[in-house]
Amino acid sequence: MRRWRSKILSLLLAASMSVTLLAGMSAAPDRASADGPVLRQSYTFDEGSGSSTEERVSGQARTITGTPAWVSGKEGNALDFDGVSTSVVLDSVNKEAFTIAAWIKPHSYTYNHFVFGQGVSGEQEYMFNLWVNGGKLFFLLSDESGNGFGLWPFSTAENSIPLNDWTHVAVSRSGNLFKLYLNGVLAASKTASGNLDLSGNPNPLRIGAQNASGGGPMGVFDGLIDEFNVFEEALTDVEIIMVMEGEDFVEAGTDYYVDAANGNDANTGTSAGTAWASLAKVNATTFQPGDRLLLKSGSVWTGQLWPKGSGSSGSPIIVDKYGEGNKPVIHGAGQYQETVKLYNQQYWEINNLELTNTGASRTTRRAVWIEAQDIGVANHIHLKNLDIRDVNGQTAVQDLESGGIIVRVTGHTTPTKFHDLLIQDNTFTDVDSTGVFIRSNWRNRLTRTDGSGAWLGFTGVVLRSNSFNRTGGDAIIVCESDAPLIEYNVAANSYYDSVGYHAAIWGINTDNAVFQYNEAYLTRNTMDGMGFDIDELSSNSIMQYNYSHDNEGGFMLLVGQRGGNGVDYDQDSVVRYNISENDELALIQAVGRVQNYQVYNNTFYTAPGMNVRFLMAPDGNNLPQGTMSFKNNIIYNLGTNMTYYCGNATCTYDGNIYYGNHDASEPTNDPNKLTTDPMLLDPGSGGTGRHTVFGYKLAAGSPALGSGVPIANNGGKDYWGNPISSSAAPNRGAYGGPGLAGAPIAARTITVDGTLDNLSSVPGIDLGTQGTVVMSGYGGTSDLSGMVWLTWDANHLYLSAKIKDDTFHQPESGGNIWLGDSIQFAVSPGLPGQHAGMIEFGMALTSSGPQLYRWSGINNASGTVTNRQLSITRNASANETVYELALPWAELSPITTADQTFSLSLLANDNDGSGRKGWIEWGGGIGGSKNTALFHPVTLQ
Repeated sequence: MRRWRSKILSLLLAASMSVTLLAGMSAAPDRASADGPVLRQSYTFDEGSGSSTEERVSGQARTITGTPAWVSGKEGNALDFDGVSTSVVLDSVNKEAFTIAAWIKPHSYTYNHFVFGQGVSGEQEYMFNLWVNGGKLFFLLSDESGNGFGLWPFSTAENSIPLNDWTHVAVSRSGNLFKLYLNGVLAASKTASGNLDLSGNPNPLRIGAQNASGGGPMGVFDGLIDEFNVFEEALTDVEIIMVMEGEDFVEAGTDYYVDAANGNDANTGTSAGTAWASLAKVNATTFQPGDRLLLKSGSVWTGQLWPKGSGSSGSPIIVDKYGEGNKPVIHGAGQYQETVKLYNQQYWEINNLELTNTGASRTTRRAVWIEAQDIGVANHIHLKNLDIRDVNGQTAVQDLESGGIIVRVTGHTTPTKFHDLLIQDNTFTDVDSTGVFIRSNWRNRLTRTDGSGAWLGFTGVVLRSNSFNRTGGDAIIVCESDAPLIEYNVAANSYYDSVGYHAAIWGINTDNAVFQYNEAYLTRNTMDGMGFDIDELSSNSIMQYNYSHDNEGGFMLLVGQRGGNGVDYDQDSVVRYNISENDELALIQAVGRVQNYQVYNNTFYTAPGMNVRFLMAPDGNNLPQGTMSFKNNIIYNLGTNMTYYCGNATCTYDGNIYYGNHDASEPTNDPNKLTTDPMLLDPGSGGTGRHTVFGYKLAAGSPALGSGVPIANNGGKDYWGNPISSSAAPNRGAYGGPGLAGAPIAARTITVDGTLDNLSSVPGIDLGTQGTVVMSGYGGTSDLSGMVWLTWDANHLYLSAKIKDDTFHQPESGGNIWLGDSIQFAVSPGLPGQHAGMIEFGMALTSSGPQLYRWSGINNASGTVTNRQLSITRNASANETVYELALPWAELSPITTADQTFSLSLLANDNDGSGRKGWIEWGGGIGGSKNTALFHPVTLQ
């Protein structure tokens, strides 16, 4: 890691106390040395040409989307963002503590222009956005459920960001305190509420844009950005000034370059022009803390990468690529057991490589082998963005140490563990037998006696956002770990070519594990063969918010202790808010001694013709013992043989819905049992991807709404992120939100002529009674209210409205009409939240006449829409504005009349002459943040 070593830091530190007293600035932090803050990413945009820019800390080239325009900057050169397509994708940012700073020079404020963004246009979730609009700087963040933690609105003052002039901007977080700085001066601060969990954002983080729903940049900055820096801590006021003044850092390590085609091992290796050539040269080198080993993009080697040395805390050794093009490739070719190896080494980060290991015949073989033996603690091993494929390890025998990434503690003399192990954003394709396997020799406790000594769990283990396709056996196995986090992984086609017993994603001999937001499907075989597994000697594990489908062995395996003294039990694991669709054999299998295992608020669906058990004991020699409870689950069974067998355990049932076909073994001792249709929106409609399960939400009037039994310590949210009370009666199943119903849109052609048709027989939307007022100083219905009618025919969707507004004011045009009196509306395919993308329009009576503007589309571009019939008239004496719009269905693509049902939200904006005052919204998800899940379903009648 590179550290900032300011040439004037000592002077500023000496002066900081007096500056603090005089100006109210925060003093420098109490650090162990005067090295200063850790700089994680830095972009100076000094290239001046080309289609990529260097991230200076890693030395890695980042592709610039669109057509780059290079201009003179605040320092050296800058990148001119075109407001349309220019952006740069960053590495992920540690959001627990940070400062992000840059120089900006905006040319315009048309709508929102992002300095950086990780949200998706039209969605409320996963926002991590800094943008300019109307002379102000805004910052907003949210978690996977759209929770903004009370931070909105958070911005600088009006007219604080000038056009066509340089402004230094910065945002920081320390704990729950967020700060915005302009030109080195604190401009705004706000404290967020609650426990901020911002992990697991799956979206790209971009400089100069956020993300479009279909991929690519959206809300692109219109102007110049220069000197973009990311720090992994909240800087002090003094340090913010240092950043603004351009104080640079001194590199603590050495960069080494390797180029298979043009390098030479006789070179120094310290520049791209003097690169080494071979892996042998690399493997003979002992690297020092802070060094970087950079492999040329597009290079190909055959052999093994085993560099020597270790980094240190704050200064890991980094392996990465440099230059443009494909990731460097290393083929193990069966010459070595592993293509990449580390042994008794720590503080390494290995990124952006493509790895294979295919030999002439199968044997124990893997792509990555990380081993620690008798050294106590091995710290900070990060493996990111590796593409691992074609590893032909053993499959004729069960060999868990053949496969993709194997992390092992071996040895017999010194208890040893890994700490801070991150495996993230990697892909695994055709890997035999295991995708990721984490195992320790120090594993003995209770019934486990085959290790070197007493159990010592790995700590700080995170497996995140990895993708597995065709692992011969298991995709993920986590052993001997304490509180590992396994999230956002996708495992497809596991156990396609192996022997023994395998599942997709599981843990064993591991405590306090959290498995969440994962998807497992098409796991083969029934010797296990399920999507998920909490296995033996794994107490206090949580399996939540996962999607399991089409696995031959079922959804979940629960294994307690077997053998031993017969009295020890695994304790207190939980399976909640998961969705299982068309999993086979048995939805849940149980083995061994388990105590207080809870299975609640899950939704299970089995299709007609399936023969699936609910609860099965597959091991006759180790029948379930102990206690298990099943509460608030929806069991939607259209198949046969849905048996419930608990072995020797005590199973309790309460608040479950058993719908469809029933077996004689179905529990009769469920005091709040229901057998009525739970009214799922579209059961059985799930596809590939966690986002495809909208059909398992509940329709309005569902008997599952608010009829479950309360459960304490329930995680606080459902599969979709809706809040769950720990005291009030929850819904049954994985959905905890309100019942959803489709508002009817009548078939009716209207005439667009400035006079409202007689719509008395058409269902209307009364904004005054059905809308949500988001406005300070709201003066009642005379201030803003109105009726809106939606109708349709084969050619058009029609919107008619009569808006009551005591003061009409619309000074804007084009993309800024939302700032004045106007109507905004947005549609999205399918039911609310089914599709992340939206098509958002606004219409207003401007000084140039009626205008219709599209801010976002799915199949259509943004901009002024002329393919429409539009009339907007103002009756000043009646304080009424009448809107009539006939919008061709082509402008709403991909929505067509054949879809019948889609999602919609609309609002009326109010401006009484002093800026946008607020709005009244029917639905949600367009007025504040963008989120199609807050839309209302509508149905063409």
